[in-house]
Amino acid sequence: MDREVRYTINRMAQLRETDGEDHEPSMFDLNRSLAAYAARKATEEQEFDDKVTLMKKAIDEDVEDGTDAAVFALASKSGLPADVLARLRKRITDEVGGLPTSIRKWILWVFTWLKEDEEARALLLTDVAGAARAATGRKKAGPVDEDVLAEVRQAITGWVRGKTVAEIEVILGGDPESSSATARTCPRSRELIGSVIPRAISFVLSIVSYTVLDLDPFGDKDDLEREVVESLSTAVRLGFDDVEKLKFAAEHPKILGRVQAHLAWASR
Repeated sequence: MDREVRYTINRMAQLRETDGEDHEPSMFDLNRSLAAYAARKATEEQEFDDKVTLMKKAIDEDVEDGTDAAVFALASKSGLPADVLARLRKRITDEVGGLPTSIRKWILWVFTWLKEDEEARALLLTDVAGAARAATGRKKAGPVDEDVLAEVRQAITGWVRGKTVAEIEVILGGDPESSSATARTCPRSRELIGSVIPRAISFVLSIVSYTVLDLDPFGDKDDLEREVVESLSTAVRLGFDDVEKLKFAAEHPKILGRVQAHLAWASR
């Protein structure tokens, strides 16, 4: 199925033919859409209704019976397939007693999930595959395989620990001390920081956070903190491995930059 068609079906997941079932109301009401209005004006309402019915059938064929309503809600919001989200939900549920308790451990958990679920990895990282491969010193053409994933994870861990751009460049196999002017600009770490993290990893973490918060496993694991889960995407995007560090940086706007915030936190 074409990626754009698949995305549209995912976004419309709550339009499935289950009018008699108990599920969350759809955020999309095609009968009140501009397309429906135009069809009525052109006396083509029956043709429009037939197309909506076809779309609902396509959605029904794309999902499994018994899928949780929360999965459809997130599919509609994210554009991800319901089956991918259902697998993520099951993975979290199965590991509820051993879920990560820190931002760094969550990074490892998420990258392990992406490594083991190839469909999720392809869907979530295809748009930044070129940037991820360039960040690890490879040609841009090609997928994000397990080797690329492992190297990106190591660099992101350095990012949230407060490593400098030059230090992250070294983690990625670059040479910031090179005689080449281009190499000295740290192109690998800039691909990571400017593209991979804000365009993909931040979104991936938000999907995981949303799913964990919806499952609400906090009563089953005493050291699993809601605030850590809620802050995952923001913390990694801004480069912090601890919620308190993230708050500290926000409370001290005169600190110039991520690295300086880490140093100030360490010397407070």
